[in-house]
Amino acid sequence: FETKYGKDIPICTGEISPYWEDGAYSTAVEEMGTRALVLKTIALEKFAKAKKLYEANEHLFYRLHRDIIMFHEHTWGSWCSISDPEIPFTTEQWTIKKQFLDSAIYYYNQLTSMLSFEYQAGKIKTSSFQKNITDIEVDALHGGLKKIMVDGKNIVSQKADYNFFEVVYSLGINPSQLIRTRDVKTTVIENSTARKIIQVSATIPSMKDLSVLYTLHKKEGTLSCACSFTKQNEKNKESLHMAMPFVFNHPEIFYGTENHMLHYSHDQLPGSNKEFVCVEEKLDVQSENLTASIHCPKLAMIETGSMIDENKTNGVKVWKTSNNNTSNLFLYVLNNYWHTNFKAYQEGKIEFEIELSFASSLENIIKK
Repeated sequence: FETKYGKDIPICTGEISPYWEDGAYSTAVEEMGTRALVLKTIALEKFAKAKKLYEANEHLFYRLHRDIIMFHEHTWGSWCSISDPEIPFTTEQWTIKKQFLDSAIYYYNQLTSMLSFEYQAGKIKTSSFQKNITDIEVDALHGGLKKIMVDGKNIVSQKADYNFFEVVYSLGINPSQLIRTRDVKTTVIENSTARKIIQVSATIPSMKDLSVLYTLHKKEGTLSCACSFTKQNEKNKESLHMAMPFVFNHPEIFYGTENHMLHYSHDQLPGSNKEFVCVEEKLDVQSENLTASIHCPKLAMIETGSMIDENKTNGVKVWKTSNNNTSNLFLYVLNNYWHTNFKAYQEGKIEFEIELSFASSLENIIKK
């Protein structure tokens, strides 16, 4: 068929941006742990192959791969995880699913011990076109950043509803009824020639000991945001997001890996999700002059334009078919919207870090 008709068949390349990946963050603690484990496993494999130790331990690598994949297999879980979250069938299904992650961690630790391997997280590549972040300013009311200064300009939109890296909580599925942080306390831990470190503590429903640590690396010109809290049990519908409102006017979005970036929404095939993208390694927000790079290894999903609206029309969620709002982004941290296969509630210690850097858009133009 291909030989006979191949020249006549139109070819369309790109990706089908998925819809179901938000289910993974219905168990955010374990999902973040799995993503961290995958990065460690990739580094371990490279080490083992370079030392010619892989083949002798291939059976253990197979078990490690198998358990990571089986934990991520979507359909593990109870069909009635929301309607009957505490019955033995539901709790046992979650126990089985989580055992795959526990087993993967066991095999990883076994291999690292046998091969004398110590993981070191890869450093973000700096650019010869880099533009330094020179200063930041925290909003005392809600704890996000109201200023991120680059090239003498504030890249945080002053027209947006939320500040940069502001934590926003939704209790229920209606994103117009959102809860912002309160009781914000800001502490300047360091302001030297090397770093400016500001710690923010605040309260928000079902998140105990919420802390956001901003670190401006002055010599490198980059910014890191480390967020941590203890998630408490909440069986009503809920979700958590982190705002990233850019001042850029209709910027281009690219996402993927350093070697292969997809262009939103040009590289999306018909039927793709327009409300969030799944980011393997980094996301670039490119204006005419500046490009912002966002790295967050533990969080894969970035919402475009607005936080996801789970309200139903005639009994179903109606997805957007187009979305041109690319300046207003949100990290999709967690939810418990899924009615099947995943736990009915979230709990446990959650920690993640985001790295933000800037470069001249000239670099991307040259690459093209």
